[in-house]
Amino acid sequence: PGSGTFTIEFELDNSRHISALVYDLAGKPIKEIINEKISAGFHRIHFNDLRLRKGVYLVVIAIGEERYTEKIIVVN
Repeated sequence: PGSGTFTIEFELDNSRHISALVYDLAGKPIKEIINEKISAGFHRIHFNDLRLRKGVYLVVIAIGEERYTEKIIVVN
Protein backbone atom coordinates (compact mmCIF):
# COMPACT_ATOMS: atom_id res chain seq x y z
CA PRO A 1 0.00 0.00 0.00
CA GLY A 2 1.13 3.52 -0.68
CA SER A 3 0.28 7.08 0.17
CA GLY A 4 0.50 8.48 -3.35
CA THR A 5 4.18 7.94 -4.22
CA PHE A 6 5.13 4.95 -6.37
CA THR A 7 8.23 3.89 -8.29
CA ILE A 8 8.41 1.91 -11.52
CA GLU A 9 11.80 0.31 -12.21
CA PHE A 10 12.82 -1.38 -15.44
CA GLU A 11 15.82 -2.11 -17.62
CA LEU A 12 15.95 -1.88 -21.41
CA ASP A 13 18.46 -3.66 -23.65
CA ASN A 14 17.92 -1.08 -26.36
CA SER A 15 16.01 2.13 -26.92
CA ARG A 16 12.23 1.48 -26.79
CA HIS A 17 8.94 3.30 -26.56
CA ILE A 18 7.34 2.97 -23.14
CA SER A 19 3.98 4.05 -21.83
CA ALA A 20 2.45 3.68 -18.38
CA LEU A 21 -1.14 4.51 -17.52
CA VAL A 22 -3.06 4.33 -14.24
CA TYR A 23 -6.58 2.85 -14.45
CA ASP A 24 -9.32 2.50 -11.88
CA LEU A 25 -10.83 -0.97 -11.40
CA ALA A 26 -13.65 -0.13 -13.82
CA GLY A 27 -11.01 0.26 -16.56
CA LYS A 28 -11.23 4.05 -16.77
CA PRO A 29 -7.84 5.71 -17.48
CA ILE A 30 -6.97 8.05 -14.61
CA LYS A 31 -3.44 9.31 -15.29
CA GLU A 32 -0.70 8.97 -17.90
CA ILE A 33 2.65 8.50 -16.15
CA ILE A 34 4.89 8.33 -19.20
CA ASN A 35 4.59 8.01 -22.96
CA GLU A 36 7.93 8.40 -24.73
CA LYS A 37 10.96 6.71 -26.25
CA ILE A 38 13.59 5.87 -23.64
CA SER A 39 17.24 4.92 -24.11
CA ALA A 40 18.79 1.59 -23.13
CA GLY A 41 19.75 1.06 -19.49
CA PHE A 42 18.20 0.95 -16.03
CA HIS A 43 15.40 3.43 -15.36
CA ARG A 44 13.42 4.48 -12.33
CA ILE A 45 10.23 6.52 -12.80
CA HIS A 46 8.62 8.13 -9.77
CA PHE A 47 4.89 8.68 -9.82
CA ASN A 48 3.59 11.03 -7.14
CA ASP A 49 -0.05 11.98 -7.43
CA LEU A 50 -1.65 12.77 -4.11
CA ARG A 51 -4.91 13.50 -5.97
CA LEU A 52 -5.65 9.77 -6.24
CA ARG A 53 -8.45 8.78 -3.93
CA LYS A 54 -8.07 5.95 -1.48
CA GLY A 55 -8.50 2.67 -3.37
CA VAL A 56 -7.03 0.10 -5.71
CA TYR A 57 -5.66 1.01 -9.14
CA LEU A 58 -3.95 -0.80 -11.99
CA VAL A 59 -0.83 0.48 -13.72
CA VAL A 60 -0.48 -0.86 -17.25
CA ILE A 61 3.07 -0.58 -18.56
CA ALA A 62 3.70 -1.09 -22.28
CA ILE A 63 7.23 -1.59 -23.56
CA GLY A 64 6.99 -1.99 -27.31
CA GLU A 65 4.41 -4.77 -27.83
CA GLU A 66 4.81 -6.21 -24.31
CA ARG A 67 2.27 -5.34 -21.58
CA TYR A 68 2.66 -5.60 -17.80
CA THR A 69 0.08 -4.85 -15.14
CA GLU A 70 0.81 -3.88 -11.56
CA LYS A 71 -1.72 -3.27 -8.80
CA ILE A 72 -1.27 -0.26 -6.52
CA ILE A 73 -3.20 0.48 -3.35
CA VAL A 74 -3.60 4.06 -2.15
CA VAL A 75 -4.31 4.38 1.57
CA ASN A 76 -4.00 8.16 2.05
